[in-house]
Parts: sequence; structure tokens; C-alpha cells
Amino acid sequence: MQGKVVINGAGMRRRRSDDRGPGVPGHQDKNQQFVAAMCARYLWRVPSQYPLLSQEAMTLLHWILGPATDAFALRMMELARALDRSFFEEEVIPCSTDPEEYPNALAEGFKKIPKSRRSSLLRFTLRLLRHAESVLKCRGKSDVEKNVDAVKKMFRLTDHEARYCLFRFITAAWTQPRQYFESHLRCNIYSGRPYVMTALDMNRSELDQVLTGTLQRIGMLESDGFDQEVTIASNYLQPLQDPASGFVSKNFFTPVKVRSIPLESHMLDRERTGHILTLLRKKPGASTHILLYGPPGKGKSELARYIAGTLNRELICKRSSDLLNPYVGMTEKNLASAFDEAETQEAVLVMDEVDSILASRDRAHHTWEVSFTNELLAQMERFRGILICTTNRLMDLDQASIRRFNFKIGFNYLKPEGNVLFYARLLGPLISEPLTDGSKMRLAQISPLAPGDFRSVRDRFALCAPDTVTHDGILRALEEEAKIKKFHSRQKEIGF
Repeated sequence: MQGKVVINGAGMRRRRSDDRGPGVPGHQDKNQQFVAAMCARYLWRVPSQYPLLSQEAMTLLHWILGPATDAFALRMMELARALDRSFFEEEVIPCSTDPEEYPNALAEGFKKIPKSRRSSLLRFTLRLLRHAESVLKCRGKSDVEKNVDAVKKMFRLTDHEARYCLFRFITAAWTQPRQYFESHLRCNIYSGRPYVMTALDMNRSELDQVLTGTLQRIGMLESDGFDQEVTIASNYLQPLQDPASGFVSKNFFTPVKVRSIPLESHMLDRERTGHILTLLRKKPGASTHILLYGPPGKGKSELARYIAGTLNRELICKRSSDLLNPYVGMTEKNLASAFDEAETQEAVLVMDEVDSILASRDRAHHTWEVSFTNELLAQMERFRGILICTTNRLMDLDQASIRRFNFKIGFNYLKPEGNVLFYARLLGPLISEPLTDGSKMRLAQISPLAPGDFRSVRDRFALCAPDTVTHDGILRALEEEAKIKKFHSRQKEIGF
């Protein structure tokens, strides 16, 4: 239902706050916000050289600004001659709630503005567009941005190629940008290239390199006819919408057998790690599930990356924030998509802090908690690849799930010799003086410590002046880390 329109003191009608439009933050999804922000950027560049006159330009402007279009109309009425203001009151204002008629009325109203005053209106319009671009920006990347980034990485596109790819995808997938940039400015043919260069802030040489570079070699761009019309091949719209769809892997890559890479030293026992890697190499198509458990900061995630790198496979890491969703059924869908993506790319799938999804069903308070666990167990049964799960809370995992892991690797705190080793690697470079025997003995007695503790202390002292950093200060910091661990792990004693 549209919001009510009222007359303000200046005679212009403004929408109430419940009237919603594409240019209003919070009334659209993140993709829509990003596309509207990009169109605002394109549009404020074009009018600086090609002034707004057309109904198509007004349609796109209204789509971007939403209710803020009223400010544009009000400014037009202020700049119009006194005898023409009745046109705005009779023709423009009554159309302000009609998304189809309003842009056309604005285009007609623009013609009523004296040419000497149009530059003032243009400057005002550019300020509105710049403001809209900044307001429409949202925290985090939209799916459109992520997909274009993924395609850029897949084909090693240049920044200009990725920018052009995004522009063509927007004009292909959204009606209002397509009507203005393709139907009106004809940006898809040779005569419209000056508009493309202006919208994308490129020169002729840069655009020519884009049109004859990687995008053409991989067949993403199609050119046809006397006008040299350039379009995105329809089969490339799918990877831009969903890079994990399998289109790229099926059309550009051939499966090959993974070669073994010599093992390097690792904080875990070399024989155990080597044994696991040997088994994984022997069964590249089999289902392999690995559970890494232990207190935080022990290097569980680092070992997962090491395994993927040693097997020369891509690593797909999913955290709770990537999988959990407040809507019914969406978490299960996200889980299925994660496994499908890993299987399509033959990647190593890592799930960090899996206890948030694979919790014991006996302690579940809601049916959807049981559903999460059931879905993950079902996906584990079906998955033909390598799954690595990490957890700091082994006791909270569902008992049935633990049986499904082929390998269960526990991470303990460092031994005395481990303390000395990590001190030399991470903290020793901060001080020019060597560690004395007495300090080594003191370091060996600090317990419990994890690799993450050494990194935390290193980051704390890294910004200090070199002459203020001492072995004694660093050892005290490590002792504090160990003391905190003991305090949190201490059991409540019985008695008084």
C-alpha cells in the first residue's frame, strides 16, 4: 500500500515515512542496495557530460532516489519561471505517487527550466546521487559483489575487466539500468561507447583492452552486426549469479590426479600427520571425515589449511555465521550448498566450531536444533570428499556424529620443549639478546600454553619500542596467559 501524500508549505507533496522506494536504505535487500549505489555512481558521471533530459534518465533517477525524488522535483519547481510553476502543480505533483508517470512528468518539467538555470539543477542532482551512493552502501559485501570477485579470481581479470563485467551484468539483470544504458544510450553498440567510458571512468585505450582481452578470449563477450553490438553470452550469466554452479569447472577445467607434495614440519607429530595424508592420497574419491578437537589456539584451523595445501586442493571454510539462518529450513539449505560446492570443486571442506551445529540431540530444546544435526549427519553420509571439522567442545558433540569421523585428532597444550620452540620462532625476533639458560628453564615451566598464546603476546609487544622489550616482560606476559587458563579451567572444590 502506498504512503499518503500531503502538501507541504512550499506547495510540494511529500510522502510519509511509510512510503518505500528502491532508494531508501532498509527497504531492500543487500544486492538491490549495491546495484542502486552503483547506478548512482554511473548516473552522476554521465550527466556531467550529457545533461539529464530523457524520460529514461528520470526513470533511473527515480528508481535510485525513491522518495528523495521529491526533493529533485521541488528544486525544479523553484528554478522554473513563475508562469511555469503551475505546470508542476497541475502535471508533476499529481503524478508523484505513480512510478510510471512520475519520471515522464519530470522529464517534461525539466524542459520548462531556463537553460541558464539548468546547471544549478544539475549540480543539485549530482549531490543527490552522491548522497544516495553513500547512504545505500551497506556493511559487508553483497552476493553480486562476491560473485563478480569470484569470477575475477577464476579468470584473473584486471580491475577494468571486472568493472566492465559488473556494469554489463547490472544492465542485463535489472530493468531500469538496462532501459537507460542500453535502450536509450545504446551502451551495447559502438556508438554508445563514449557513455560506457564516462560511466566506468575509462579512456578509449582502457576500454579497447577490455573488449579485446580475457573476456573475449573466454567467450564471455559476443560481438555481432554492423554496429558491433557487444553482449554477455547468456551461459555466462549463471556463473555471475552463482559461481559455485559448476559451469566454470565443467567448461574450463579437466580433472587431474593430485600429485603428492613432500611433507614439511608441523606442530603436530610428523608420523601421525604423514599417515593421514598418505591415506587421503590413496582415496581421493572416498568419503573422509576428520575431527580436530582441543582447547582454542592450538592450531586446528592451521592444520586444516596445511592438509588442503599438501593435497594441492582448494580450501572452503564455513563458519557458523555462514551456515546458521533465522528462517526455517535455510540453515539446512546452506549446509547442502556448502557440501555441493566442495564436491563440485573437489575442495577440502572445513567447518570451524562445528559444535554450534552438531550439538547433542539429547540436550536439544527445540526441534530445529535436532534438524540441524540430522541434516549435517545426512550430508556427511552422502559427501564423497574430505571434510574437516574443528571444535573446542568435544563433550558437546552428538555421540552419533563422533562415530562418523574416520580420524579424531586431539590437540593438547605445548610441552616444555614446545614452549622454547615457539618462543624462538615468534618472540625471539623482538629482542636482539639471546635467551639465557635461566630464562629457558623459567619458560619451560610455564604451563599451560598454546601457540595462540605466543602469537597474542607477540602482537602485544610488536608495536613497542625495541629498547623497551625484554625477555622478563615477555615471560611475565606468558605467565599471565597461563594463569588465566588455569583460572577458567579450575573445577569448583567441594567443602567450605
